[in-house]
Amino acid sequence: MFPRALCPYSLLVVMVAGWLAACGELPRPFHDEANPLAQPEEVIDVAVVPLSGVPVPMARRVAAAVAYHLGRIDIPATDGVATGARYRLTGTVTDDAVAPEVAIVHWTLFDADGNAVGVHDQGISGSVAEWEGGDSNLIGQVAVDAATALARVIADAEVGIAPPPAGSLAVEAVRGAPGDGNRALMQAIRRALVSNGMPVVEAGQPSAYRLMGDVDVAPPQAGRQAVRIVWRVVAVDGTQVGRAVGRAAQENLVAAGSLDGAWGDAAIAISAAAVSGIADILKRDNGG
Repeated sequence: MFPRALCPYSLLVVMVAGWLAACGELPRPFHDEANPLAQPEEVIDVAVVPLSGVPVPMARRVAAAVAYHLGRIDIPATDGVATGARYRLTGTVTDDAVAPEVAIVHWTLFDADGNAVGVHDQGISGSVAEWEGGDSNLIGQVAVDAATALARVIADAEVGIAPPPAGSLAVEAVRGAPGDGNRALMQAIRRALVSNGMPVVEAGQPSAYRLMGDVDVAPPQAGRQAVRIVWRVVAVDGTQVGRAVGRAAQENLVAAGSLDGAWGDAAIAISAAAVSGIADILKRDNGG
């Protein structure tokens, strides 16, 4: 059985559809009938805030590029502050990515009242030099990928998806595991959380919290391999973006190569051991 070694730490981590409708007869000035164009048309738009966690020039370039590509798919957007914007899109960059990704952007969409209505985590693939140097091609690809993914988040917000249940948790991703570990752990941790009565929602849907797992398997030594799994719990609320709640870590030694294929029972055991630590983190965040 994979031992339960769960230790919380503080962790600094850190949708939108738009279109213009214009129709109706031409206005007739000074006519007694109500002018069908007298009222301003509703514009659904997005203000993309410069990223946090990167230098200001990079933050502004990415925000401008994302706004541009949202516009190209018929979602009116602008970078910076926009008075009257229906949505505000923020992004926080963290460097806790697992190769081949060099960074992660945690996007959060807020409505005009400051309520978080959607989230998306975007892994940045490329070289560290390209990312830190602000390579134009890489930024362009990041913006295209972000706009495509965020368009779905925005569409969900527009159809009025209900607010997330209190304490709800979305298992967003597991990264870095060999074999089928990423998929197996995703499935196993979801089942384990549900079995313990926790309100789990589908990844990408509005939730009070997001759960992400990072797996690191060390090179073999004397026929054994060290395995470390860090579960990160991040809250999204109307006052802070990507507020860090905590993390729980698991470590063990396994036979070399034993996790290169199907994880099977190992994923089930790991997930069962992780649940109590994750529940403790959420309990503390809610004043328990």
